[in-house]
Amino acid sequence: MNMKKILTFFVILGLIIPFLPLNLKADGIANIDVSITYIFEEGNEVESDLLDQVYGSTITPTPASLAGYTFKYWVVNGIVRADLPENNTFYVTSSMNLVGLYSPDATNVVVYMDSNGKILSTEYLADGFTGTPPTTNLPTKPGLTIADPAWKNMVTNSTSLVITDDSVFALQYVSASADTYTLTVDGTLEGTYAHNAVATLVAAPTQGADTFSHWEENGVVLSRSLQYTFTMLNDRVITKVYLNVPLIDNALVTLSPDLEIRDGYHTYLGQFYIPAAYDIVEYGFLIHTDNTLDLTINTPGVTIAKANSLNPLTNEFMVSFLTGSHMNAKAYVIYDTGLALVEVYSSNSNIYLDWTIENFDEYPETSTSYNTGTFTSSTTNVIWDYTNSAGAQTIDGKSITLSGSSASLEATIPNGISDFKIDFRKAFSTDTGLKLFINDILVATSEKSTGDIVVFEVNNLDTEGTFTIKLIGDVKQTVIDNLSWVSYGPVTGFSPVINNTSDDTITEGDTYDPLVNVTASDVEDGDLTSEITYIAKDNLDNVIPQPIDFSSLLFGDYTITYSVVDSDSNTTEVIINLTILEPVHYTVDFIENGGSAVADQSIVNGSLATEPADPTKTDFYFSGWFTDDTTFLVPYSFETIVSEDTTLYARWTPNGYSYDLFISEYIEGSGTTRALEIYNNTGSTINLANYSIRQYNNGSSTISYELSLPDFDLLHGQTYVIYHTSSVEAITTAAQTADGYLGTSVSAINFNGDDAIALAKSGTNVDVIGKIGVDPGSSWTASLVSTANMTLVRKATILNGDSDGSNDFDPSIEWIAYATDTADYLGSHTVGE
Repeated sequence: MNMKKILTFFVILGLIIPFLPLNLKADGIANIDVSITYIFEEGNEVESDLLDQVYGSTITPTPASLAGYTFKYWVVNGIVRADLPENNTFYVTSSMNLVGLYSPDATNVVVYMDSNGKILSTEYLADGFTGTPPTTNLPTKPGLTIADPAWKNMVTNSTSLVITDDSVFALQYVSASADTYTLTVDGTLEGTYAHNAVATLVAAPTQGADTFSHWEENGVVLSRSLQYTFTMLNDRVITKVYLNVPLIDNALVTLSPDLEIRDGYHTYLGQFYIPAAYDIVEYGFLIHTDNTLDLTINTPGVTIAKANSLNPLTNEFMVSFLTGSHMNAKAYVIYDTGLALVEVYSSNSNIYLDWTIENFDEYPETSTSYNTGTFTSSTTNVIWDYTNSAGAQTIDGKSITLSGSSASLEATIPNGISDFKIDFRKAFSTDTGLKLFINDILVATSEKSTGDIVVFEVNNLDTEGTFTIKLIGDVKQTVIDNLSWVSYGPVTGFSPVINNTSDDTITEGDTYDPLVNVTASDVEDGDLTSEITYIAKDNLDNVIPQPIDFSSLLFGDYTITYSVVDSDSNTTEVIINLTILEPVHYTVDFIENGGSAVADQSIVNGSLATEPADPTKTDFYFSGWFTDDTTFLVPYSFETIVSEDTTLYARWTPNGYSYDLFISEYIEGSGTTRALEIYNNTGSTINLANYSIRQYNNGSSTISYELSLPDFDLLHGQTYVIYHTSSVEAITTAAQTADGYLGTSVSAINFNGDDAIALAKSGTNVDVIGKIGVDPGSSWTASLVSTANMTLVRKATILNGDSDGSNDFDPSIEWIAYATDTADYLGSHTVGE
């Protein structure tokens, strides 16, 4: 079952869903009542609820049946899913409302929906009618305006409202923002993008000796895919990471900082990555009022905000929460591995500290009211001290310092990345700006206020537990308001993660290393792969002594427990099951065909059979094992992996005879003088139609030229000559007169001394001159015998050709050399002398 394909009805800023809390028990998600409604047309509905369903299980609703109506679409939690069939199987998630849309036969169902897939209205129209989309109370989206034309048919991509088929119209939006954002990759500006544009990055699989591992930003892993696609909503600084041992390809989810695109709300963008083999069950956000907690779905008091809409191009989802509803947020995803449901959480949290200094809204020039004082954060109960170093002139070229007790700071601000933001304007006629210092080190300078409010924002600050923030004004008084500090990406209190562990199966006798591809990492310590240890136990819980030779273990069930400890003494253990199977054996059966007995062999699956000693047979010599019993066209290689029962047949050749045709003479002479002589010593008449001459030029491992031989019966003891048309007269005369029949003349037979030549039968080489795939230079030469500028005649002691074109070739072993263009022996051959 694959539920990851979703229609692309998505505009990223369209998915700002004000969240209503879903109250779930902290000790797990209770069973779910699934609401199922079948709508045949307005006023004609059938309910078929499924009660008390187990979270994460699957259901396949029974299709409704009503004569005269046809199924059109599923609507899942208010989102049109035109890609799902009527008998679709659904995962049970924390909220399940299914609506099946049907329409009368010969009538089209027309759905008008928002860009996030939520239905706005539905109507039923016959072909040719014009649809009437809603025009009032249309959804509004921060930073977007409704396009003109406003509706697009997502099936045809047309803006026409004339109905010719079932149709899904999506409300179209365009960005109202002129903002642009920069994308920096590996320290280099990759490009500038418009607000809400989609960017795609592609990484090479390898870099030197390292392999691509993941995309990363501010220490957070974004994706493990070579291609990373995302929406540009702010400046991005991304790095692609290559490692000698890449991170395990596990699922992950990330969380953006507050996008600040809707007044009175915190808006988050989540994005997940899961390997292709897994199925998404649910995704969304967790929020809590306690910013010191490391959130999970089982955290007491946590609020789970399931997202119902997704951009399938980027796997991004978005939800907005009322300001003040939480102090801590995380993204989560739940997926199905096929064996279990797995929860994954973003490694970064958004932690909000409510530092709003309302006392500083106005500064009379001569006031002495605000020299020193305190204010209390309404949500964290941290008391912050401020000191006006400029006396009566507030921030007059000097500074305002915010500080707090070490205990307070360490309790509320974890180590990690922080964002600073403040609103300010000049108090009088002189333009002014601010400088931000952390621990008395200048980290940023604002633009100047000429009268209007300036937003001074500094992101990605590397902060440490206890620190002091100092603001210094340029000149004169500066009015400040709405000071905020957001810390996200805490790196304390996290347990290490062990990746790429899963149940495994091997066969008895196999070598096995349980640490291959297994990695460990920690948010604080980084790569901990080298720190992984493991123990193995048998099915009686006996610990197997280290070091373990897994190839020596008997078949049965075992467990392997991986363990890793980080620098904070946080320990993670993962247990997998290892099944060792009893090895499968196959029989190699030797059919001797009248020869001496050869014992059959029982071979472990995946192993090689042992080549036995050659059998013997009176008046015959053994000429190999074959997989076919009558034609003997397929010789068996004992380098073949045995994966099934195999029967092999012995081929016998009468003494003094050859088991196939072979090349008995080879001429590479002057000019284009070329000839090959084929000899039949099999004791039978052989038709040449199944044979061909193959030429491998200049060390080629593939056939450069192939000549099929004619439909000609070659008698035992006779030869057949193939020669170049322009060969010297002595060659052509011998070829045309020998044994009283014509040979084959062809101009394409124009091999040189460095070209391998083969005689093939039914596509298999039965005799090869030279070494295929090797260029010897100008020729193969040994002991004054050469394949260039010579006539070579096969020695009479040679009964069979050399079918192995991969072995080294020494022409002096089987051939006698004669002077260039010698034709005295062409047209006849003898053996046995």
